[in-house]
Amino acid sequence: LLNIPEAIVNSTLRPFPGDPGSWLKVPAMLELWIIFITLAFTIYYRRKLKPNEQAIVLSLLIFSVCLFLLIGWTTPVIGAIARYRFPAQLALVLIGLILYNPPKILRNE
Repeated sequence: LLNIPEAIVNSTLRPFPGDPGSWLKVPAMLELWIIFITLAFTIYYRRKLKPNEQAIVLSLLIFSVCLFLLIGWTTPVIGAIARYRFPAQLALVLIGLILYNPPKILRNE
């Protein structure tokens, strides 16, 4: 239980710019930044969800958190973390697509 914050940080935010490794960490780092920036943007401009959509978003979020915890606890290599977290990142992208509200973004309300 004490390692939960470290596991979440390792599996969601790694690789950091100062981490050792080759140039291949740069695309993984940019991918993370793009996913989290667009997720924050869609959460800010979200639409009202129906109860069944809320259940889907909650289940995708629980799946992502559980997978991030499992990856962070068990995987010591940054390159492997970047490969293993793809299903959790896909779930976060799906959450963003469900929350997306194009008319509100275009009207800038």
